[in-house]
Amino acid sequence: MNLPTPNDILIKCNVNLYGTGDQIIVFVQSITTNQTIWRHQLSELGKHFKCLTFDFVGVGKSDMRHAGVQRYIRIEHHLNDFLAILDVLKIQKAQLVGHGLGAAVGVLAAAQRPALFETMHLFDFTPQFIRTDEFEAYYSREDFEHLWKYLTIDYLSWSSIKNSDNNLKKVMPEKLLGLYDSLTQLRPDFAQAALRIKYDLNIRATLDEIIVPIYFYHSLKEPTVPLWISEYYSDRYPNGWVKILNSEGRQPQ
Repeated sequence: MNLPTPNDILIKCNVNLYGTGDQIIVFVQSITTNQTIWRHQLSELGKHFKCLTFDFVGVGKSDMRHAGVQRYIRIEHHLNDFLAILDVLKIQKAQLVGHGLGAAVGVLAAAQRPALFETMHLFDFTPQFIRTDEFEAYYSREDFEHLWKYLTIDYLSWSSIKNSDNNLKKVMPEKLLGLYDSLTQLRPDFAQAALRIKYDLNIRATLDEIIVPIYFYHSLKEPTVPLWISEYYSDRYPNGWVKILNSEGRQPQ
């Protein structure tokens, strides 16, 4: 029986270290994108810090041989990989820069291991995607059910030419288009898994447990996370810091 070695997780998640310096910054993008979104930050911050980037399984240059092991239908599967990376590299007291669901992974990691991070910088992060009486999220459960239907319909076109059906887009509600386009960049089974993770996400109570300083950044025209979330953070976390970014789209990087 071949046991995994510490290097396995580094290969599995295409882990890279850049730059020099005593302090380290850990970059965690959303699970639907790859580490290249940080390229502009790395070129500058790498002059002063050591920077860690990686790919979640299912995107980028991650080792897809591991893709079917757990199917990655829960955010905890990605969290376990993230913690394994930090353990193998013996990283502690890092600064975390997280975006979207990557920020959610960072929050869960900090709740489990408070000693890992000195500060957390969370971009366009929401602790919950589905609207409830307690939380005014952008999406309803019905929205996600519609989107699940579209993903199922378009499964074969992904597998063949990886091109969204224009007729399908014409009948899709506008509020679902941005999220749908981001999911179609993934292999179909991982797209469905990512949508399931968003549907199930509710880490508001976990966020309340974080003891390290948190900096929240929100893009002014981010299409999937409501702007009022910045007010939610300001009211709920008086020791946090909130900044609105004058940027458009789902990737302010």
